[in-house]
Formats: sequence, C-alpha cells, structure tokens
Amino acid sequence: MVKLADFGLAEKLNHSGSKREGYGTLWYKAPEAFNGETQLKSDIWALAITLIEMAEGKNPYADFKSSKDVMDAILQNPPPALTSSQWSPDFVDFIRVCLAKDIQERWDAPKLINVSCFLLGLGIASLREGRGEENWERFLLGVDQGGAQCHFR
Repeated sequence: MVKLADFGLAEKLNHSGSKREGYGTLWYKAPEAFNGETQLKSDIWALAITLIEMAEGKNPYADFKSSKDVMDAILQNPPPALTSSQWSPDFVDFIRVCLAKDIQERWDAPKLINVSCFLLGLGIASLREGRGEENWERFLLGVDQGGAQCHFR
C-alpha cells in the first residue's frame, strides 16, 4: 500500500466550498489557484497530476524551463493527459474528469469515490480479500475487465 501526503501548506477547511490561500508546489497547482481561488477540488487536480507522474514516471510539466512557463502552460494549454496507449480507458477518463480546467466541471472526491470501478480499481473493496493488486492492474491497464465499465461521462 502506498500513502502520499504533502502537508507543507496544509490547513483545515470547514466545507467543500471553503477557499484557502497558499502557494503549493507549482507543478501540482490547479488553474484556479493562480487567481487565489483554491478550493477542495483543487486537490483533485493535484491528485491527477500525481497519478500521471506515478504512471508515466514523469511530471507533465517537468520539461518546462521556468516557473512562468509552467504557470502559462497550466493556465493556457489544455490539461495534461496520459500519453501512453497502455492505460485503460477508465484510467484515462478518471484523469480527464480530475483535470477539468473549469472547477465547476471538475469532479469532487465524493463523486469520484462513488464510481464503483474506481474503488475496485484501486483495490479498496478487495484488499480484505487479498486481490487489491489484481484490481489495480485491471483499472490501470484494462486487463480482464469482464465487461465492467466506469461511467465518467
């Protein structure tokens, strides 16, 4: 099991509409963070960037030379996406809904958690059964999906 955390700029928010100030790590900042409008859904953006980095071994903004170039890319370019065709359509769609530039269109954590394929894909539902790794592979690579589909649209 892998647990990721970055509490360098953590602060408690009272509800999903709470806003916070802070800078965060540039590569993981959501577009709205540059306007001081960071919300809980901003962390969903950061999660997707982290998943891309873990899956492909490189942050999608790693090749930019300056902080200004990274900021411009986040604000002006389409959101990053998985570059390899090896990833399952469900994983690609999961990344897509997490990286919606319009924060109103970006899925929140409860909506993402309610996608049953996501739960099975991460192995949360089956860790007790010792099948977590198998389900993780199913979600990422689309191996032996048995007709089950996530609904990210």
